[in-house]
Amino acid sequence: MESKNDDLVKSIECGIWNTIVNGPFVPTTIVNGVHIEKYFDELNDVENKKIQYDCIAKNIITSSLNLDESLRVSQCNFARDVGYT
Repeated sequence: MESKNDDLVKSIECGIWNTIVNGPFVPTTIVNGVHIEKYFDELNDVENKKIQYDCIAKNIITSSLNLDESLRVSQCNFARDVGYT
């Protein structure tokens, strides 16, 4: 069963919902057959947008929490981690 927050997030941007469910987007490039994380100055507009989704998702989640929960969740690095705290 989906909650009202699920509908809210999906209505804002489907990419934000995907970030919450699947975890953050980490842009990589392949160098000598090895995936290397890209530097910020190497990102294109689409990759930048996907990275912003995690920040937006975390803000949406924390804004719906009380102060104690919000402080606990603020220590999470990614929106997906919030569900595990």
